[in-house]
Amino acid sequence: MSSFRWHVTIFLLLNAALGIANLVTGKPWWAFWPLLASGFLLALHYLGYKTLTVDEPWADERTQELNLKSYDRSHIEDLKSRHEK
Repeated sequence: MSSFRWHVTIFLLLNAALGIANLVTGKPWWAFWPLLASGFLLALHYLGYKTLTVDEPWADERTQELNLKSYDRSHIEDLKSRHEK
């Protein structure tokens, strides 16, 4: 299992346990702050994970998808023809 999946699993288990503990104690919602901090760290980990897992086939597929959805195809084709020269 990738390190990101482990991080998500720990995030879910930890925050579920803290949420339950918060409900049991009946105090104001203090579990929000650890949830916020760990969510921020999880988001940073996700961005790093996605950055490192981008490969050439994915980039080519994404480029083609954006080209097909483009409203200004003639401009894109013009840029391609200039780049190929």
